[in-house]
Amino acid sequence: CCKMSKLEKVEKAIEKGKEAALIKLAHDKDEEVKLAAIAGMGKIGKDDSFNAIVPDMLTDEDPKVRAAAAQALMDSGAFTETLEAVDAVQSKAALEAVNVLQGNSPWNAVNRKAAEDGRFKRAGLS
Repeated sequence: CCKMSKLEKVEKAIEKGKEAALIKLAHDKDEEVKLAAIAGMGKIGKDDSFNAIVPDMLTDEDPKVRAAAAQALMDSGAFTETLEAVDAVQSKAALEAVNVLQGNSPWNAVNRKAAEDGRFKRAGLS
């Protein structure tokens, strides 16, 4: 009978969790199909969808695509996980910076040992 429309393909892909099909449809020329596919990627929320959304779709020239991508990330829960990961990395970096400022860096022991051995003088560093 009838050939399935692209929007129907998006719905089927969401129902069946077919991420690869959604990623392909998210690059369709038809804006309605593209935005529906991006929203679907957020609903099924798998890693490949996340990787397709970031950074390509978040930096797309079309503001509607950027907005749909941001919403998809929020819907998938990946946005929260990403923020938590960034926060953890920043916290670790901040802790390391404090340790260096307080003289607790492992490099301080290496540098002290090198200075004691006269390596800095030989290298012209002191």
